[in-house]
Amino acid sequence: MEPGAEYDQARLLQLQKSLADTDFFSAISVIPEPDKAVDGQVPLKVMLVPAKRSIYNLGLRYGTDSGAGVAARMERRWINDRGHKLLLDTNVAQFDSFLLAQYRVPAFGWLDGWYSYSVGLREEIIDEVTTQYFDAIAARSGRWREWELLAGLNFKRERSNTLDSDEYSYVSLVFPSLWVNGSKPTRSTRRNTHAR
Repeated sequence: MEPGAEYDQARLLQLQKSLADTDFFSAISVIPEPDKAVDGQVPLKVMLVPAKRSIYNLGLRYGTDSGAGVAARMERRWINDRGHKLLLDTNVAQFDSFLLAQYRVPAFGWLDGWYSYSVGLREEIIDEVTTQYFDAIAARSGRWREWELLAGLNFKRERSNTLDSDEYSYVSLVFPSLWVNGSKPTRSTRRNTHAR
């Protein structure tokens, strides 16, 4: 919103939505004040309540496929004055464990969204076959009208052993991904597309 711009309720709602999407604030209020207008310009009162900077989760889990395990997660909603975020997520269980690290940078220049960079490790044991995965993803998310968009480039490396020997087989993939999700608030229809 620029000073002197024409009043547009949809743009005010978009501003509020953009601020909410950052996850930096626990409360957001954008209020036009027409009773304080000067020369046809209506001031906006924007009130923001910062959210907690860090979120920690710790838990025990059990799944029929993964077995007993523990889960831990730490998210820093901002790690510097430019709004960068950090997420560390781990889940260690008998048959299925993973570790994820994600770094996100706000992107407001073209479409409101994020640049994200993730690396992950996962180990899965099924019928005495151990498979280990390494994933690296660079992605850009954004919102255009009612659409949520995400485009990424993925690298996946898989290593697995065989039942009859201790030798490992390896598979490496590099592939793009595109995710599109949208809904119109006036209709109960939802469209979701995911391509890799």
